[in-house]
Amino acid sequence: MADAMLAAADELAVDPVARELGIDPVEVDELLSAGYTLPAELYTDPRVAKLEDRWIWQRTWTFAGLVQDLREPGDYLTTKVGSVPVVAVCNKEGELRAFVNVCRHRGFTPAEGSGNRKSIQCRYHGWVYDLNGCLRSVPRAAEVDDFAEFGLVPAHVDTWAGMVFVSVNPRESLAESLGELPALHKAAGYLPVFELYDDWVPDGDLIHEEFRANWKIVMENALECYHCPTAHTHSFAELFNVDPEGYTFHNFDRGMYHLANYTAEFAKSQSLDVRDKHPTVETADLRIWFAWPTLQGVLAEGSADATQTFVAHVIPLAHDRCLYQFMSYKRKGAESTDPMGPPGTSEILQQTFDEDVALCERIQEGLASGMVRVGKTVAESETNIRHFQRLTWDALAPAFGVR
Repeated sequence: MADAMLAAADELAVDPVARELGIDPVEVDELLSAGYTLPAELYTDPRVAKLEDRWIWQRTWTFAGLVQDLREPGDYLTTKVGSVPVVAVCNKEGELRAFVNVCRHRGFTPAEGSGNRKSIQCRYHGWVYDLNGCLRSVPRAAEVDDFAEFGLVPAHVDTWAGMVFVSVNPRESLAESLGELPALHKAAGYLPVFELYDDWVPDGDLIHEEFRANWKIVMENALECYHCPTAHTHSFAELFNVDPEGYTFHNFDRGMYHLANYTAEFAKSQSLDVRDKHPTVETADLRIWFAWPTLQGVLAEGSADATQTFVAHVIPLAHDRCLYQFMSYKRKGAESTDPMGPPGTSEILQQTFDEDVALCERIQEGLASGMVRVGKTVAESETNIRHFQRLTWDALAPAFGVR
């Protein structure tokens, strides 16, 4: 069904929802080229969320979990790709498969959470699917005309650096969507720690934090530290050097990354070496990677003796709500330490995160007022935002007839 909808949309010069919005794609392109922001309606109109579901989420790759969680036949995990629930499984042949997690009977989501099961059984009426998505049995089977027609709708699954990604109808391969990221990691000497060891376990509970803000606002807030000296004066700015020479921003074809070093005061308090203000990708105390549209974290970097790492991403829920998920991992048997750095770092970053929640929600309120349609980005300090908005618009532009 999703594939049919996308195919139908592709046949049209302009997506019907885009036509309703009345946005001039030439104007948007000119605004971005001149350093202005995306128009406010792209953050506040519910119809944009519907458009993004078709043209971004269903066509891109979403982080779902670790390969090690799908090693044994019957292992499964669930996630959402925009509005579409998806289940990834390891079948009896040891192959990874993915399906739209919607029962073909009445639309119930049959798989929940993660774990191991011999089949996927819907708890609503008991329809049973095998690990290849085929419908195998139903109560009162004589009343069902043709089992073969009612298998789970297939989705796509692929892996990189020990991580599992899923997509409903990708416009490109996972490798293409990651762009230069793997090469950048390799050049920096990073090791794919989730591939290097298969004994990673969650270190604490999965953090779910809902923002009453559009997903783009949350991502853009994370992509700049221009606000750090004023909004995080006694949190992030006390931990890391946030002046222009100490906190640097970098773009690559399909993403961005940040580099920073600890402040001299914090480094001395932890008996750490005080580094030069100019961080490098090999030596920076902080390295945050972003893969468009919403994946962020340490991702696959590490060393042969790595014992902790983390992955985070943002899941859209509505035009004005999104879910931030953060999972810290440690090697099995390793002592739980602060995954973000020296002792006390996580407490400081939690304060920073709480401040960011409030900031993003106030931005949503401001944009929803309708009084300011476009803003102006700062060239160097917000270069990541300019790149992010361009990538986002390039994904949406075809819906407006721009090919």
